[in-house]
Amino acid sequence: LGTDAAASAQLVALDADAAALEAARKNLPGAQAVVLADGLAGFARQEEPSAEPFDLIVSNPPVHAGHSDDLRVLMDLLVEAPRWLRAGGELWIVTQEKIPAGRLFQVAAGRTTLA
Repeated sequence: LGTDAAASAQLVALDADAAALEAARKNLPGAQAVVLADGLAGFARQEEPSAEPFDLIVSNPPVHAGHSDDLRVLMDLLVEAPRWLRAGGELWIVTQEKIPAGRLFQVAAGRTTLA
């Protein structure tokens, strides 16, 4: 973001982990909202339907539960993000190298299947 855009940016922090949100409150004191939720679906249940769309969603989604890969949170993010982004908005994700992110984007867009 440029200096002017950063100065007027509104920040929303979302996590399913209360400890992570407490750290976010301390590290991001200017955040407009710090929401305990299980992803965008949980956020949707807490926000008014008229919530402003985002210009940018940045996420480091968890991809495992226990020891095996669990891509549900990532797939939910990829499927739901377009309805939360304004036209021209962007989704930035961070994943482990072994996660086939490009293919998952295609699956979420309905261009292919995981099979």
